[in-house]
Amino acid sequence: TSCHPRHVQLGVLQLATMLFFNVSGGPFGSEGMVRCAGPLMSLIGLVVLPVFWSCPVALMTAELSTAIPKDGGFVVWVDEAFGRFWAFQMGWWSWCMGNVDNALYPIMFASIAEKSIGIGYGKWQRISVKVLYTTVLTLLNLLGAQVAGKVTVALAFMVFLPVVLLSIRCVPSVKPAAWLDTLPNPDLVGWFNLALWNLNGWDAVSLIAAEVHDPSTTYPRAILLAQGFVIIPYIMMVFASTGVDQRYRRFFNGHYNRIAMKLGGSVLGSVFALGAACAVTGNFIADMTLTSYQMVGMAREGMLPSLLLKKLLGFETPYIPLVLAFTAIQVLSLRVPFAEILALDNLLYAGQLLLEIAALITLRIKQPDLVRPYCIPLSTFGIALIMLPPATFCFYIMLTSSDSVILLAMLMSFSGLVIYWVQERFRHGQHS
Repeated sequence: TSCHPRHVQLGVLQLATMLFFNVSGGPFGSEGMVRCAGPLMSLIGLVVLPVFWSCPVALMTAELSTAIPKDGGFVVWVDEAFGRFWAFQMGWWSWCMGNVDNALYPIMFASIAEKSIGIGYGKWQRISVKVLYTTVLTLLNLLGAQVAGKVTVALAFMVFLPVVLLSIRCVPSVKPAAWLDTLPNPDLVGWFNLALWNLNGWDAVSLIAAEVHDPSTTYPRAILLAQGFVIIPYIMMVFASTGVDQRYRRFFNGHYNRIAMKLGGSVLGSVFALGAACAVTGNFIADMTLTSYQMVGMAREGMLPSLLLKKLLGFETPYIPLVLAFTAIQVLSLRVPFAEILALDNLLYAGQLLLEIAALITLRIKQPDLVRPYCIPLSTFGIALIMLPPATFCFYIMLTSSDSVILLAMLMSFSGLVIYWVQERFRHGQHS
């Protein structure tokens, strides 16, 4: 399989930090896991779920990204396995999910900025912050995946710093017995949804496979490095925060920052707030980069108009996918409540991941001779077994989604069918 050459490409560290920000971006926002089920369940989830959820998806990404190193990633996998119709639907679901996910970050940034300044925003001030934030970061993405990768490396350092500092500061006051605490009447559905949301997205870096230097070695190394980047800060923060504060029902978003302020004063509190702002910024940059390159990959494969490949003079990234993403994010971040966005994001991802798993197994059967520079060292039956837990989790998400979220997902899916039908009619009309 050939890929389009690039004069600059992503290395291991840049790809690992891009993946880190797409999956988590640090422990900020994970307080809800403690609030829903307590420290013990949170720690169990952060140790067990990566084994049964994150690792299988990461292994799948390593195998198929090295075998088919094209922009568009899992969309191209599904095209190879099931044909253009399902590939287009996968691409549409993923594009919707990427923008739904990215719509969370302007909301979170505005909230962080408001709490840091200590002055309440009015409606139009909050809207202005969201629009300005989205505009600046969209312009940054125009500079290309390599620039975005370098920025995420710097942002990752700013995310890890406050986590390390707060963990060290908590050591003298920690009560280890608190780590075994559980809550009466835990909200297991809420805990599970938060845990999966904080640990999903390992497949997304396949979308920029053609921008990666030597995918056959870079992908496995970057994925392994990113596993540590993601999981270790989560565990550190649960250990540190619950060891010094046992008021678990008060662990809402921003509670880690309040602990930092209490133990380290305004200096540590400010560093922590800056880390949280860097985290959501890295999330936004990574998501927008991956979402835009997905459309680029689909355009190169003929699934979308070639117009999407046009670039502005002097810029690396095609601009039309960025404009479309910018518009979708503005609508979602200004109109849809945070909780609804989170639930919709999980539901769309569940449908997408089930199709990816089916593509992985189908390609093992249909194309056994496909060159796989990294190959999961299991038979097709063995792969089906390790993919059973994430598939089960996906069905669980679908069964526990609210009616309103299911309706939104159905509307998005139906719009994908309509767009595909219109595009195919137009394409056949041109060739007739």
